[in-house]
Amino acid sequence: MSTFKKPSILAVFCIIIITFQSVQAWNNVDDPPVIPYKTSPSILFGKDIVINDIPNQNQKNLSICSAPNGWLYAIYSIDSLNNPWFKVLRSKDNGYSWNFLGEHTIEAPDVRSIRLEAVAVGIDSSDQKLFVAEILHYVPTGEKCMQLYRFNCDPFTFEKTLISSSIFFGFHDMAIAVDYTFPALLSSPFSMGVLLSEGTLTTEELVLFLSGDGRQNITQHRQIAVSNKKIRNVALAYGRSSYQNYGRYFATWEEDADTSAAHGHIYTSHSDPDFNSPFTTPIQLDGLDPSLTNLCRNPVIACQVNDIDNDSANLSEVVLFEKFNPGSGDYDIAGFYNKKGATGKTFTRLNVASTSNNELQPDIVFNPFDSTFIVTYYDSTNQKLPLLKNNLNLVNPGSWDVVSPGYNESFKLSNPNPKVRLNMALQKPINGWIGTRPSGNGVALFDASYFPPTGIGEQNQPDLVHLYGAYPNPCNTPVTISFDLKKTEKVVISLHNLVGQSVATITNQIYQPGKNSVTYDVSGLPAGSYYYTLKAGSYSKSGKICVVR
Repeated sequence: MSTFKKPSILAVFCIIIITFQSVQAWNNVDDPPVIPYKTSPSILFGKDIVINDIPNQNQKNLSICSAPNGWLYAIYSIDSLNNPWFKVLRSKDNGYSWNFLGEHTIEAPDVRSIRLEAVAVGIDSSDQKLFVAEILHYVPTGEKCMQLYRFNCDPFTFEKTLISSSIFFGFHDMAIAVDYTFPALLSSPFSMGVLLSEGTLTTEELVLFLSGDGRQNITQHRQIAVSNKKIRNVALAYGRSSYQNYGRYFATWEEDADTSAAHGHIYTSHSDPDFNSPFTTPIQLDGLDPSLTNLCRNPVIACQVNDIDNDSANLSEVVLFEKFNPGSGDYDIAGFYNKKGATGKTFTRLNVASTSNNELQPDIVFNPFDSTFIVTYYDSTNQKLPLLKNNLNLVNPGSWDVVSPGYNESFKLSNPNPKVRLNMALQKPINGWIGTRPSGNGVALFDASYFPPTGIGEQNQPDLVHLYGAYPNPCNTPVTISFDLKKTEKVVISLHNLVGQSVATITNQIYQPGKNSVTYDVSGLPAGSYYYTLKAGSYSKSGKICVVR
C-alpha cells in the first residue's frame, strides 16, 4: 500500500466522509425539466430522453436500474476536479420523465468520481431502497477508494454507508448484483453481492462482499482470486434456475500484465454450491481459443435467473468481451456460453458482433420474464447502439435477433458505455448511455423499446390495459398484481394451478383509469407454480407466480 502527501490520503478521505455524513450534501432543488430530443420516428424506441438537461454539465458514468414496482433510477457523475458529485433522478412513468432527487458532493481537491453502479429493491415506496456503489480517484497518484451507500427512496434520504475504505487503497473496479426477484434459497429475505478488485504495487486481489440479510449489513467476505497482474474491468451476475435453486453469484474479470496493457486475459468463477459459498477455481476463457489469447478486454456477464431450467436441466451463463483483431486493428464482440453454469465447466465460443466495424463496450442482461439474453454495445464505425437478443438455450449462439440496429438517434457518441437493464414492472429492457453535446460535454440519455414513435401519444395505442405483473415473485407472503387502465373497466383476475383447476378469484370489480393494484395472500397455498389471468373488456393476459415455503 502506497501513500502520498499534500494532502494526505487519510485527510482527503476524512473530508469526503465528514462532508457526506454531517452535511449529507443532498440538494433537493429541482433541476431543469427533461426534454425529448428525438427528431424522427422509428418502429421501436420512440425518443431519446435527456435525463437531466443541463448543458454546462459534463455528465459521465451513467448507471440505471429498476425497482420491482417499475420506478426507474438514473445516477450519473459530473466530471469535475474542483467539486465532483453524483446526481440521482427517478422516473415513475417508465422513463418518459425524470425527477431530480438529490446530489452527493465531495469537497476534496483533485478527486474524481470514475465509476457508479446502482440497484434498487422493494415493492412499494414504503419499502424501497437504492444502493449506490462509487469509486473515487485521487488523480495526482492514481489511487482510488470505494464507497457503498444505502438510500431510502420515499422520501429520498441517505441512510447508511455499508462499505467504506478507510484510506485510498489500489481499487481498480467494482460491480454490484442483487437476487431480489428470485432470491437465493438460504438468504433472508434476499442477498446482495459487491465485487471489488483491489491491491498494492505487487499483489492484486478480487473479493466479493456479501449481504445475506437483504439490505442491513455486509456480513461476508469471499476471496475469489489473487494475482501479481492487474485485475480490472470486473462484472458480477446472479444465477438461479428451478433445479439449481440455491442461487449463486458469477464473476468475470480481466487480468493485464500491467496498467499500460491494452488487452489481457478473461477469467470467470462462481460461488458453489450456494450464494455464500467459496468460489470455484477460475477458468481462463481466452485460453480456450488460441485466436483470443491475451487479446481481450472489458468483460461483462449475465446468467439465467428464473424458476425454469434450460435444455441442459441447468442454468445458462454468458460472458462477453471486446476481442482485438491484430490484422485490422478493430474490435469485435465475442464471448463464451455455458449451459451448465451451476455445475459444469463446458464453455463454448460465440460471436455477437463480428464485422469490419469497430464494436466496443458490450453490456448484457437476462430477462427472466421471456427467458432471453439481451445485449447492447457501441458500434463506433456507424455511431450506433444496437440491441440484440437470444434465447436462454442459445440454439443459434452465433445468430442474435436484432431488436434494433441502433436505438440512439441524437447526439454524437464518443464514449457512450451503453447500459441495458430491465423495467421490472413492464418486463422489458431499458437502455441508458452517454451522448456528446456539440460543446463536448457528456449528456445522460435514456430510451426503451416500449416507447411509441414520436408524435404518437399513449392514448392512441391499441391496448387499453397494461399488466405490470406480480411482485414479489417467488413469494410466500401476500403478492401484489398491478395493472394500468386507460378507461373505467370491470377487471377479473383469476388464479389457476398448472392443470387448469380454479384456485381463487383474486378480484372481480370495477376499477378507475390509471395504475391499480390488488393483493392476494398466498400463505394458504401449497408450494408450486400458479397462473393468474387478467380480463378487462376484450383484453386478456396471463402471468405466472411461484409460491415457495
